[in-house]
Amino acid sequence: MSSLILIALIALARINQNENEYFKNKCGGTRTMAITHWYNRESLHMLSQGKQPLERIFPFAATIERTPKAPTCTGVLISPRHVLTAAHCTLNESSKKRGKCDVVVAVTNMTISIETCPVRKCRKEYAARYVFVHPLYNPCKSTNDIAIIELDSDTTGMSPICLAEESDEISGNAWTFGVKMDAEPSRIDVVKDLLLELKLTAWKEEDGKIKTRDEDVTLCGGKHGAPLFRYNRFGQATLFGTLADRDSDCSLSSKGNKVITGNFTDVRKHLDWICSLTGVCPLNKTASTAERLFEKDRISHGYCARGYTLSSDKSIINKRKCRVKRDDGKN
Repeated sequence: MSSLILIALIALARINQNENEYFKNKCGGTRTMAITHWYNRESLHMLSQGKQPLERIFPFAATIERTPKAPTCTGVLISPRHVLTAAHCTLNESSKKRGKCDVVVAVTNMTISIETCPVRKCRKEYAARYVFVHPLYNPCKSTNDIAIIELDSDTTGMSPICLAEESDEISGNAWTFGVKMDAEPSRIDVVKDLLLELKLTAWKEEDGKIKTRDEDVTLCGGKHGAPLFRYNRFGQATLFGTLADRDSDCSLSSKGNKVITGNFTDVRKHLDWICSLTGVCPLNKTASTAERLFEKDRISHGYCARGYTLSSDKSIINKRKCRVKRDDGKN
């Protein structure tokens, strides 16, 4: 029998209810270590205040790399097979330049690296299998700037970040990881190929975004999709937002602008959408509710990754599922 005949349809890989409950208890773990070795990296700069910083290892941190010319993005693992990031990190937005904000084209040729230790050789790489862009994403207004990447296989040795519940509040101190900027450009010094924890101040919430406001501190370019999170009373990192800003101007401090704001898409506004596509749900959501949302929403702005294609089978059970792309062009 031809091996092509044996290719089965591959369903979108939502986690089940038992897995969801398990990861709610195990999510958000981190650990710290002193930074002892430094080297230059062209695409990343840290402005130091002369102190020996601590590196916090985030087992849920994902680096999303596309073409050499496309900016590197950051995402977070929310289950063993799902990465949450900014929508603009997954799209070809050339149409935006022509004023066509209703046209989005997914870029699924990407490599996702998950942090397991401070050096690149310890990172594990995965490919994108399926990309979901929020159906109400507007690239011109940067609203609903959120996307889910389903990986081609489950991650190993990782721990997903926790998701904030709808009733969880955020104000005051919050954290992200990326590049630190202070108000003294003369101290641009050295850089390391790892993620540094950065404390921000959650200022206000409006238009589906969490705004941060800080003196002299921001994320510089290259950290699109970076998370905004807090540590809950159990010490678990809990996700509240994803960075919706494009490139922050890291020269602002040298121009005398010491108060810098950031805009993060509020994840709490999209919990039902996330639940429907991934199975990562608030514990008070029933499985049946998640299934109904899943059937309704998964057809919106979903794209199969390279090597997979949408099934042409019109039956309910196989509708809109990704399957391995056949060499003969038949689906």
